[in-house]
Amino acid sequence: MENQFKQVVQVELTIEQLRQLMKEEIKTVVDQFKKEESTKDLPEWLSQKEIASYYNVSRQTVGNWESQGLITRKLIGGIPKFSKDEILNLQK
Repeated sequence: MENQFKQVVQVELTIEQLRQLMKEEIKTVVDQFKKEESTKDLPEWLSQKEIASYYNVSRQTVGNWESQGLITRKLIGGIPKFSKDEILNLQK
């Protein structure tokens, strides 16, 4: 069986510092939840315009991402589209 150690760190914080830390952590969790919720409505394949709108960037920026190999275009019904999963992976 593998030994596992837990490290306990004791720190002193003022009430205000603790509030600030909790506030930041809650904001992080809420922002992540909002991002996950906002992606539920995205189609499986997105146009350049949809990606630009989602990330609030220009269509040229999306084109640059494609040129840099960050995203890959597929023709869906003769229309260039990008995979939702690939687009969401840009965030990571």
